[in-house]
Amino acid sequence: MTFRKNNTAISADDRHIVTLDETSDDKTPMLWDAGTGKQIAMLVGHELQVRSAVFSPDGTRIATASDDDTARMWDAETGKQITVFDTRKETQVAVFSPDGKLIITSSHGSTQVWNAVTGQPIGGALEGSTLALSPDGRLIVTYSDTTVLLWGTETNKQIAGLMGLTELVDSAVFSSDGKRIVTVPNGGKVARVWMVLTTEELVSTAKAAIPRCLTAAQRKEFFLPPEPPQWCIELEKWPYHTNDWKQWFSDSRAGKSPPLPAAE
Repeated sequence: MTFRKNNTAISADDRHIVTLDETSDDKTPMLWDAGTGKQIAMLVGHELQVRSAVFSPDGTRIATASDDDTARMWDAETGKQITVFDTRKETQVAVFSPDGKLIITSSHGSTQVWNAVTGQPIGGALEGSTLALSPDGRLIVTYSDTTVLLWGTETNKQIAGLMGLTELVDSAVFSSDGKRIVTVPNGGKVARVWMVLTTEELVSTAKAAIPRCLTAAQRKEFFLPPEPPQWCIELEKWPYHTNDWKQWFSDSRAGKSPPLPAAE
């Protein structure tokens, strides 16, 4: 079967297809039955060219982004419009979060997170005109020129900036496990790979990197309790690397009240 337009989105259940023509002033995507090839509906409502179309993870809805300063959501069974997201800027991309509860739009100069049900923005706009969403939906990377920023989807706050870039960034994507970001400059000559570490992972890395923990005297000096953190013993950090401390820790976890080993 043949579809008449040149940009295609397919629902996760393979039941529906949306097509649009980015090479022309196309403001009306078309919804098709993937099994029969028959047109179901025209998505009528945008006033200017539609730049992208994507299905929700469950295949029941469609999000479109347009030059008319809006993104819109549609019913994938009927093609009827459900919600209008007033981006107030020409919008290049609209994507669903993995759970389908959020829509993230990318416009000129900014990115916005929206409640997919109410159509209301969540928090303020994020800096950066193009975006990528992590596979678990918890992180957003935005980029514009030489600036690449990492944001928390739930907090709407910046987590980090990818420093040291001097070339214009053409694209940024997450790895399938969400632990790395790949940035590609304009021209695509040198790609960079960045590690994405959660707060917990950063703490674990720091614990593994330090050669020692505070001594009993230092803990007293800083008004800390005399018992060291359990990770100091588990990771065998000096001065809590001895068998006496390992036995003390084992006894403590068993519900006993052993005396502290002699201080180093």
